[in-house]
Amino acid sequence: MDTMAVGSLAMDTQRDRVGEVMAATRERVFLRPLGGGREWEATPSALRPMTPGGKQGRCTGCDTIKRARREATARGDAEETARAATLMGLHQREAHA
Repeated sequence: MDTMAVGSLAMDTQRDRVGEVMAATRERVFLRPLGGGREWEATPSALRPMTPGGKQGRCTGCDTIKRARREATARGDAEETARAATLMGLHQREAHA
């Protein structure tokens, strides 16, 4: 994968978290949770860009965010549910505007 663009959204598949790219090199990517919080480091190979794609015009980014929101709601995790709602708004503006 090429270096992720600062400001883009990415799914960290090792941590099952979505974050905003704050800095990136070929070896490391630093992500920040949406809505703020402590940054974490990931390897580029563990990241999946949150962009439109998939069959029949479906967006894998939207599907991932919806799944995370459903799971957080099922767990009763109001904070994570709210984060997913914020993420969806950001994703919609970035990927579908």
